[in-house]
Amino acid sequence: MIKLVMLTGFLGSGKTTLLQKLIDEYADHKIGVLINEFGAVSVDSEIIDDKGVQMTELSNGSIFCACLKDQFVDALVKLSGRDLEYLFIEASGLADPANMVDLLKGIEPYLAQKYDYVHAFCIVDGTNFIDMIEVLESLRHQVFFSDIIVINKTDLITNETEAEIRSAIREINPEASVISASYCDFDIVKATDSPSGLSDRSEDTTNAFENRPQTIVLKERKPVIYEDLDAFIKEIAGSTYRIKGFLHTDRGGVKLDCVGENISIEPWEKEIKDAKVVLISSVGIRLVSNVIAALAKYVKGSISL
Repeated sequence: MIKLVMLTGFLGSGKTTLLQKLIDEYADHKIGVLINEFGAVSVDSEIIDDKGVQMTELSNGSIFCACLKDQFVDALVKLSGRDLEYLFIEASGLADPANMVDLLKGIEPYLAQKYDYVHAFCIVDGTNFIDMIEVLESLRHQVFFSDIIVINKTDLITNETEAEIRSAIREINPEASVISASYCDFDIVKATDSPSGLSDRSEDTTNAFENRPQTIVLKERKPVIYEDLDAFIKEIAGSTYRIKGFLHTDRGGVKLDCVGENISIEPWEKEIKDAKVVLISSVGIRLVSNVIAALAKYVKGSISL
Protein backbone atom coordinates (compact mmCIF):
# COMPACT_ATOMS: atom_id res chain seq x y z
CA MET A 1 0.00 0.00 0.00
CA ILE A 2 1.02 3.59 -0.63
CA LYS A 3 0.78 5.86 2.39
CA LEU A 4 -1.11 8.99 1.38
CA VAL A 5 -0.61 12.29 3.23
CA MET A 6 -2.76 15.32 2.38
CA LEU A 7 -1.68 18.91 3.05
CA THR A 8 -4.40 21.55 3.23
CA GLY A 9 -4.45 25.14 4.47
CA PHE A 10 -5.56 28.54 3.31
CA LEU A 11 -3.56 30.48 0.72
CA GLY A 12 -0.13 31.40 2.06
CA SER A 13 -0.38 29.38 5.26
CA GLY A 14 2.83 27.42 4.68
CA LYS A 15 1.84 24.25 2.80
CA THR A 16 4.72 24.46 0.34
CA THR A 17 7.18 24.93 3.20
CA LEU A 18 5.84 21.80 4.87
CA LEU A 19 5.89 19.87 1.60
CA GLN A 20 9.58 20.73 1.07
CA LYS A 21 10.37 19.54 4.60
CA LEU A 22 8.55 16.27 3.92
CA ILE A 23 10.52 15.77 0.71
CA ASP A 24 13.76 16.43 2.57
CA GLU A 25 12.92 14.17 5.52
CA TYR A 26 11.74 11.26 3.34
CA ALA A 27 14.46 11.56 0.70
CA ASP A 28 15.54 7.98 1.37
CA HIS A 29 12.05 6.68 0.59
CA LYS A 30 10.23 6.26 -2.69
CA ILE A 31 7.89 9.23 -2.75
CA GLY A 32 5.49 10.88 -5.15
CA VAL A 33 4.21 14.45 -4.97
CA LEU A 34 0.99 15.88 -6.38
CA ILE A 35 0.71 19.68 -6.35
CA ASN A 36 -2.66 21.33 -6.91
CA GLU A 37 -2.58 25.03 -7.86
CA PHE A 38 -5.82 27.01 -7.94
CA GLY A 39 -4.47 29.36 -10.61
CA ALA A 40 -3.85 28.45 -14.23
CA VAL A 41 -0.07 28.55 -13.72
CA SER A 42 1.87 26.36 -11.31
CA VAL A 43 4.12 28.42 -9.04
CA ASP A 44 4.82 26.08 -6.12
CA SER A 45 6.53 23.55 -8.39
CA GLU A 46 9.13 26.23 -9.20
CA ILE A 47 9.86 26.63 -5.48
CA ILE A 48 10.08 22.94 -4.61
CA ASP A 49 13.46 21.21 -4.78
CA ASP A 50 12.09 17.83 -5.84
CA LYS A 51 15.35 15.86 -5.64
CA GLY A 52 14.12 13.54 -8.35
CA VAL A 53 10.78 12.64 -6.76
CA GLN A 54 7.89 11.75 -9.06
CA MET A 55 5.90 14.97 -9.31
CA THR A 56 2.46 15.59 -10.80
CA GLU A 57 0.87 19.03 -11.17
CA LEU A 58 -2.84 19.86 -11.49
CA SER A 59 -3.64 23.55 -12.02
CA ASN A 60 -6.59 25.88 -12.61
CA GLY A 61 -8.99 24.73 -9.92
CA SER A 62 -9.44 22.53 -6.87
CA ILE A 63 -8.89 18.77 -7.17
CA PHE A 64 -12.16 18.29 -5.26
CA CYS A 65 -14.20 20.33 -7.76
CA ALA A 66 -15.74 18.89 -10.92
CA CYS A 67 -13.41 21.16 -12.90
CA LEU A 68 -10.39 19.01 -11.91
CA LYS A 69 -11.84 15.94 -10.21
CA ASP A 70 -11.49 13.68 -13.26
CA GLN A 71 -7.86 14.68 -13.70
CA PHE A 72 -7.25 14.08 -9.98
CA VAL A 73 -8.77 10.61 -10.19
CA ASP A 74 -6.71 9.79 -13.28
CA ALA A 75 -3.54 10.96 -11.51
CA LEU A 76 -4.26 8.85 -8.42
CA VAL A 77 -4.90 5.77 -10.56
CA LYS A 78 -1.67 6.28 -12.54
CA LEU A 79 0.40 6.95 -9.43
CA SER A 80 -0.93 3.75 -7.82
CA GLY A 81 0.92 1.81 -10.51
CA ARG A 82 4.28 3.32 -9.59
CA ASP A 83 6.77 2.01 -7.08
CA LEU A 84 5.96 4.43 -4.25
CA GLU A 85 5.98 4.24 -0.47
CA TYR A 86 4.46 7.69 0.14
CA LEU A 87 2.30 10.10 -1.86
CA PHE A 88 2.23 13.67 -0.57
CA ILE A 89 -0.60 15.84 -1.93
CA GLU A 90 -0.53 19.62 -1.58
CA ALA A 91 -4.10 20.77 -2.16
CA SER A 92 -4.87 24.31 -3.27
CA GLY A 93 -5.47 26.90 -0.58
CA LEU A 94 -9.17 27.02 -1.41
CA ALA A 95 -9.64 23.23 -1.53
CA ASP A 96 -12.49 21.61 0.37
CA PRO A 97 -11.41 17.99 1.06
CA ALA A 98 -14.74 16.90 2.55
CA ASN A 99 -15.22 14.13 -0.03
CA MET A 100 -11.68 12.69 -0.01
CA VAL A 101 -12.62 9.45 1.77
CA ASP A 102 -15.50 8.73 -0.62
CA LEU A 103 -13.30 9.59 -3.59
CA LEU A 104 -10.67 7.04 -2.54
CA LYS A 105 -13.33 4.38 -1.96
CA GLY A 106 -14.78 5.04 -5.40
CA ILE A 107 -11.51 4.54 -7.28
CA GLU A 108 -10.33 1.52 -5.27
CA PRO A 109 -11.31 -1.07 -7.96
CA TYR A 110 -9.09 0.71 -10.50
CA LEU A 111 -5.93 1.01 -8.39
CA ALA A 112 -2.83 -1.09 -8.99
CA GLN A 113 -2.16 -0.84 -5.25
CA LYS A 114 -4.37 0.71 -2.60
CA TYR A 115 -3.78 3.98 -0.78
CA ASP A 116 -3.51 4.06 2.99
CA TYR A 117 -4.85 7.54 3.82
CA VAL A 118 -2.79 8.03 6.96
CA HIS A 119 -2.90 11.76 7.65
CA ALA A 120 -4.42 15.07 6.61
CA PHE A 121 -2.34 18.00 7.82
CA CYS A 122 -4.13 21.35 7.96
CA ILE A 123 -1.75 24.32 8.10
CA VAL A 124 -3.40 27.26 9.85
CA ASP A 125 -2.05 30.76 9.22
CA GLY A 126 -1.95 32.30 12.67
CA THR A 127 -2.07 35.82 11.26
CA ASN A 128 -5.44 35.57 9.50
CA PHE A 129 -7.20 32.37 10.59
CA ILE A 130 -9.74 34.01 12.90
CA ASP A 131 -10.88 36.42 10.17
CA MET A 132 -10.96 33.84 7.36
CA ILE A 133 -12.71 31.03 9.26
CA GLU A 134 -15.82 33.19 9.56
CA VAL A 135 -16.24 33.64 5.81
CA LEU A 136 -14.85 30.52 4.11
CA GLU A 137 -16.66 27.20 4.55
CA SER A 138 -13.82 25.42 2.72
CA LEU A 139 -11.42 26.51 5.47
CA ARG A 140 -13.71 25.10 8.16
CA HIS A 141 -13.81 21.82 6.25
CA GLN A 142 -10.01 21.78 5.98
CA VAL A 143 -9.89 21.87 9.79
CA PHE A 144 -12.78 19.44 10.30
CA PHE A 145 -11.45 16.76 7.94
CA SER A 146 -7.85 16.83 9.23
CA ASP A 147 -6.28 14.84 12.02
CA ILE A 148 -3.17 17.01 12.51
CA ILE A 149 -3.51 20.79 12.61
CA VAL A 150 -0.47 23.04 12.61
CA ILE A 151 -0.86 26.60 13.89
CA ASN A 152 1.86 28.22 11.81
CA LYS A 153 3.52 31.67 12.05
CA THR A 154 3.27 31.71 15.84
CA ASP A 155 6.27 34.05 15.83
CA LEU A 156 3.98 36.70 14.34
CA ILE A 157 1.09 36.45 16.82
CA THR A 158 0.54 36.93 20.55
CA ASN A 159 -0.10 34.16 23.04
CA GLU A 160 -3.66 35.43 23.37
CA THR A 161 -4.25 35.13 19.63
CA GLU A 162 -2.82 31.62 19.60
CA ALA A 163 -5.12 30.63 22.47
CA GLU A 164 -8.10 32.07 20.54
CA ILE A 165 -7.10 30.05 17.46
CA ARG A 166 -6.78 26.85 19.49
CA SER A 167 -10.22 27.42 20.95
CA ALA A 168 -11.72 27.95 17.47
CA ILE A 169 -10.01 24.79 16.18
CA ARG A 170 -11.31 22.76 19.12
CA GLU A 171 -14.86 23.90 18.42
CA ILE A 172 -14.58 22.60 14.85
CA ASN A 173 -12.45 19.49 15.45
CA PRO A 174 -11.90 18.49 19.09
CA GLU A 175 -10.21 15.21 18.16
CA ALA A 176 -7.32 16.51 16.06
CA SER A 177 -3.75 16.87 17.27
CA VAL A 178 -2.78 20.55 17.37
CA ILE A 179 0.84 21.65 16.92
CA SER A 180 2.28 25.18 17.20
CA ALA A 181 5.08 26.13 14.83
CA SER A 182 6.95 28.85 13.01
CA TYR A 183 7.99 28.18 9.41
CA CYS A 184 6.40 24.71 9.86
CA ASP A 185 9.33 23.77 12.09
CA PHE A 186 8.23 20.74 14.12
CA ASP A 187 8.99 17.00 14.27
CA ILE A 188 7.44 16.15 10.92
CA VAL A 189 8.62 12.54 10.85
CA LYS A 190 7.15 11.85 14.29
CA ALA A 191 3.83 13.38 13.23
CA THR A 192 3.74 11.65 9.83
CA ASP A 193 4.62 8.24 11.23
CA SER A 194 2.15 8.53 14.13
CA PRO A 195 -1.06 6.46 14.10
CA SER A 196 -3.73 7.92 11.88
CA GLY A 197 -6.47 9.91 13.54
CA LEU A 198 -8.61 10.16 10.42
CA SER A 199 -12.17 8.93 10.45
CA ASP A 200 -14.32 7.60 7.60
CA ARG A 201 -16.52 10.69 7.66
CA SER A 202 -17.24 12.27 4.31
CA GLU A 203 -19.51 15.02 2.96
CA ASP A 204 -20.15 16.80 -0.31
CA THR A 205 -17.41 19.29 -1.07
CA THR A 206 -18.30 22.97 -1.34
CA ASN A 207 -15.86 23.36 -4.23
CA ALA A 208 -17.83 24.04 -7.40
CA PHE A 209 -17.14 25.81 -10.65
CA GLU A 210 -19.88 28.34 -9.91
CA ASN A 211 -18.30 29.62 -6.68
CA ARG A 212 -14.61 29.53 -7.60
CA PRO A 213 -12.81 32.88 -7.16
CA GLN A 214 -11.68 34.86 -10.16
CA THR A 215 -8.02 34.31 -11.05
CA ILE A 216 -5.74 36.39 -13.27
CA VAL A 217 -2.34 35.57 -14.75
CA LEU A 218 0.02 38.47 -15.47
CA LYS A 219 2.81 37.99 -18.00
CA GLU A 220 6.17 39.72 -18.04
CA ARG A 221 7.00 41.60 -21.23
CA LYS A 222 10.32 42.99 -20.05
CA PRO A 223 12.09 43.45 -16.68
CA VAL A 224 10.20 45.86 -14.46
CA ILE A 225 11.59 48.63 -12.27
CA TYR A 226 11.49 47.31 -8.71
CA GLU A 227 9.94 50.45 -7.20
CA ASP A 228 7.19 50.41 -9.82
CA LEU A 229 6.48 46.74 -9.11
CA ASP A 230 6.27 47.45 -5.37
CA ALA A 231 3.81 50.30 -5.96
CA PHE A 232 1.72 48.14 -8.33
CA ILE A 233 1.46 45.27 -5.83
CA LYS A 234 0.52 47.61 -2.99
CA GLU A 235 -2.23 49.08 -5.19
CA ILE A 236 -3.91 45.75 -5.94
CA ALA A 237 -3.10 43.63 -2.87
CA GLY A 238 -6.25 44.63 -1.00
CA SER A 239 -8.37 43.15 -3.80
CA THR A 240 -6.72 39.72 -3.63
CA TYR A 241 -6.55 36.66 -1.45
CA ARG A 242 -3.16 35.75 -2.88
CA ILE A 243 -0.46 36.99 -5.24
CA LYS A 244 2.43 34.74 -6.17
CA GLY A 245 4.91 34.28 -8.96
CA PHE A 246 8.30 35.25 -10.33
CA LEU A 247 9.49 38.29 -12.28
CA HIS A 248 12.68 39.93 -13.51
CA THR A 249 13.41 43.44 -12.21
CA ASP A 250 16.20 45.98 -12.53
CA ARG A 251 17.50 44.51 -9.25
CA GLY A 252 17.40 40.92 -10.50
CA GLY A 253 14.87 38.12 -10.19
CA VAL A 254 12.21 38.28 -7.47
CA LYS A 255 9.63 35.95 -5.95
CA LEU A 256 6.27 37.43 -5.03
CA ASP A 257 4.37 35.73 -2.22
CA CYS A 258 1.59 37.91 -0.85
CA VAL A 259 -1.44 37.06 1.28
CA GLY A 260 -3.94 39.89 1.29
CA GLU A 261 -2.02 43.04 2.18
CA ASN A 262 0.88 41.11 3.71
CA ILE A 263 3.31 41.73 0.85
CA SER A 264 6.54 39.85 0.26
CA ILE A 265 8.87 40.58 -2.68
CA GLU A 266 12.10 38.66 -2.17
CA PRO A 267 15.26 38.19 -4.28
CA TRP A 268 15.25 34.95 -6.32
CA GLU A 269 18.69 33.67 -7.29
CA LYS A 270 17.56 30.62 -9.26
CA GLU A 271 16.69 30.70 -12.95
CA ILE A 272 13.17 31.98 -13.62
CA LYS A 273 11.79 29.63 -16.24
CA ASP A 274 8.40 31.28 -16.58
CA ALA A 275 8.08 34.93 -15.53
CA LYS A 276 4.42 35.17 -14.53
CA VAL A 277 2.30 36.21 -11.56
CA VAL A 278 -0.97 34.61 -10.42
CA LEU A 279 -3.63 36.70 -8.66
CA ILE A 280 -6.59 35.18 -6.81
CA SER A 281 -9.36 37.71 -6.35
CA SER A 282 -11.18 38.52 -3.12
CA VAL A 283 -13.52 40.97 -4.90
CA GLY A 284 -14.70 38.87 -7.84
CA ILE A 285 -14.48 40.12 -11.41
CA ARG A 286 -13.81 43.66 -10.17
CA LEU A 287 -10.16 42.66 -9.75
CA VAL A 288 -9.75 42.80 -13.53
CA SER A 289 -10.56 46.52 -13.74
CA ASN A 290 -8.44 47.24 -10.66
CA VAL A 291 -5.47 45.45 -12.21
CA ILE A 292 -5.87 47.14 -15.60
CA ALA A 293 -5.86 50.57 -13.95
CA ALA A 294 -2.82 49.74 -11.78
CA LEU A 295 -0.91 48.27 -14.74
CA ALA A 296 -1.39 51.49 -16.72
CA LYS A 297 -0.40 53.59 -13.72
CA TYR A 298 2.77 51.79 -12.66
CA VAL A 299 4.14 49.08 -14.96
CA LYS A 300 2.75 49.75 -18.44
CA GLY A 301 4.76 47.85 -21.04
CA SER A 302 6.55 45.63 -18.52
CA ILE A 303 3.65 43.45 -17.28
CA SER A 304 0.38 42.71 -19.01
CA LEU A 305 -2.75 40.56 -18.76
